[in-house]
Amino acid sequence: MQIKNFEIYFINTISALLMLLIYISLILIFFPFGINFSFATQLWKWILALIVLLFLIYVLLIFFIKNSPLNYLENNSLFHLTKVEGFQFKNLFLSLLPMTPVFQYIILNHEMLSLADFFIIMLFFMFLILIFAFVIPWALSIFASRELLMIVALSFLFIIFNMATLSAAFAWHEQGSMNIQLLMFISTTLILLTTNFISKKILFIAVIAFFFINILSSFLSTGNVWRQPHEFEILPLESTLAESRIEKKNDVLLIIYEAYANYETMKHYGFDNSTQLTLLEQNGFHIYHGVYSLGTPTIESMSMLFNIEREPLHRLFLAGDGATHRILSEKGYNTIGVFQNDYNFRGLSIDEITYDFPFPVPAPREGANLLIHAILAGEFSDEVSLKGVGYESYLEQKLKVLNREYPSPKFMYSHSLYPGHRSEISLRPNEDKYIDTYLNRLTNAANIEMLKDIDKIIKLNPNAITIIAGDHGPFLTKTGYGLHLNPKTCTSYNIDRYDMQDRYGAFLAIRWPDENYATRHDIKILQDIFPAVFAYLFDDDSLFNEIRLKQRTTATPQNICGVSIKDGIIVGGKDDGKALFKGFH
Repeated sequence: MQIKNFEIYFINTISALLMLLIYISLILIFFPFGINFSFATQLWKWILALIVLLFLIYVLLIFFIKNSPLNYLENNSLFHLTKVEGFQFKNLFLSLLPMTPVFQYIILNHEMLSLADFFIIMLFFMFLILIFAFVIPWALSIFASRELLMIVALSFLFIIFNMATLSAAFAWHEQGSMNIQLLMFISTTLILLTTNFISKKILFIAVIAFFFINILSSFLSTGNVWRQPHEFEILPLESTLAESRIEKKNDVLLIIYEAYANYETMKHYGFDNSTQLTLLEQNGFHIYHGVYSLGTPTIESMSMLFNIEREPLHRLFLAGDGATHRILSEKGYNTIGVFQNDYNFRGLSIDEITYDFPFPVPAPREGANLLIHAILAGEFSDEVSLKGVGYESYLEQKLKVLNREYPSPKFMYSHSLYPGHRSEISLRPNEDKYIDTYLNRLTNAANIEMLKDIDKIIKLNPNAITIIAGDHGPFLTKTGYGLHLNPKTCTSYNIDRYDMQDRYGAFLAIRWPDENYATRHDIKILQDIFPAVFAYLFDDDSLFNEIRLKQRTTATPQNICGVSIKDGIIVGGKDDGKALFKGFH
């Protein structure tokens, strides 16, 4: 092998690695913390080690090898060192490769994006691709092959932009698998290099086909992808109660504590919550043991609760436009939403948030910022959108609402962050860690907040219908909410009673103005709340059975591996045919 040819090969490879080090440094400086940041933190060590290794190999070959089979690279443009190469605009079509996941995210999250958001996201990522995959490789072509640098840069950007897809597929949170990430990066690079060697025409066709196949699959997976939230029309519950008259105009206070589990489930976690329950009962609350929600997570559970319908499911219904909100508003109620963050408002325009008094006050739509942040972080999670106020400010505002006199009766929906559920999705069971965190938040935040709420309510508004509830379970057993992502865990014979309780079981306590009303109706599911409330307000007991939902959950693999609940009985799994709760059926 000629020394000159080997030096060209060496310089091309080292230049590509040094370019990657620069890109990694920019990620560590400018990207938000997340999977991409963690990937870059580990990758720079691999790149640096590879540079050192190649340098050592270079020294050895210079001294010991006179001829080499690599000599065939001498006349290949991919590894041929020249002066600065001309910028080839025809290569810009390759930008479709890293833009593919960006287009997919836009399609899958269309409801949180305006037309302006669409263009902002497109221009932002196209600018990044233009600079880092084309301009910089072109500028560095005085040292190394432009095509090699371009292909390495495109592969790297594709992996970075596609990381959110990988994190969803492999259930990563904040930390991915370096083996999988490296394999994807190296495979993408080798495929592009090989295809480029064979024919640029084939490379063009492959990239175009990859782009359109993935975009089409995204459209198909979303159904009517451009349906807007305001297209939801009158819901059946509204038609049913349209001509009815409210006879009792008590305030209705719905206070949800995120993922607050019931007594039996907490006992399974090793915690006895009976002291809290006793305090509630002493203050006039009736505890509805054995209640479960028809859906998880929050949007699914609360959409069904407010609409008393299984479909549609949408964040819009949590933002003040559910059938329950509409009915109470039409009957003269002030509707109030008090939250610590804007999770319930995410992706909605200001005019779609229909509470008379929302808190925090909705900010202008920030869909583009949220989506860009998620892509750069490398994962989509609720944390991306949890912008809001401090916990103390939220508590203070909730107490102000409870304390304030309104000219009309009020309906307040408040949703606390505590005790909270397991947000990390892991493929390996690690229950103890998450249970300890959950119980700490329960005892040091949720239970304290709850007692302050009921103390204020009883002093200021003893005649209100006060509902204290959890919206679903905390996802603590086995691998959490992503149970279906682990094929070893997600088998019907491996799903037991407590896995079902942990996901669907919900705490429920209601303080009725008339304590004798507490057992008037057979409340079995969380979605029975408003059938009972409307039966009370309209003074019509027949409404409860007329409008309530059937007590069955869906048996989709995504929910809990095909196991479901019907009339309080588990269908499928290890405890098939047994009651969901041992002590109350």
